Amino acid sequence: MSDYCANVNIWSVLVATLASFLLGGLWYSNALFAPAWIRAHGLSPEKCETMKKHSAQCFATAIITSFISCWIMDMAIAGAKIPADALCGAGFAAVCWLAFVVPTTLSTAMFSGSSKTAWRIDAGFELVRLIISAEILVFWTRG
Repeated sequence: MSDYCANVNIWSVLVATLASFLLGGLWYSNALFAPAWIRAHGLSPEKCETMKKHSAQCFATAIITSFISCWIMDMAIAGAKIPADALCGAGFAAVCWLAFVVPTTLSTAMFSGSSKTAWRIDAGFELVRLIISAEILVFWTRG
C-alpha cells in the first residue's frame, strides 16, 4: 500500500478534484441539467430555496469526496500501470463507472423511487467526471 501512496501526485489529484467540482457546477447549472434534474425530482421552488441554504455543506462534501475519489483513482492508475493515452484513461474511467457507480447508484435509485431521468443525469455526470479525472491523472502523473 505504501508504494501506491508514494506514487500519488498530489498536484494532479488536486487539479482533478477542482475539475470535478467545476464540472459539477456546470452540469447542474441552468445552462445544462438543473431544470431537468429539478423536474425529475419533483422539487418545488420552496424546496430548492431550502436546499440553497445548505449549499456550503453540500459543496464541502462534494470537494472532499471528489478528492478521495481522485486520490484512489490515482493509486489505481499507478497500480494498473495505465499508460498516458487518452483512450486508456477514458476506458479505465468507464470501467470504474460501470463497475462501481452504475450498480450502486442504480440500486439506490430503484429502491428510493428516483426517476430514471434523475438517475441518468447523475450517472452521466459521474461518467464524465471520472473520464476527465482519469485523463488529468493519467497524463499529469505518467505523461
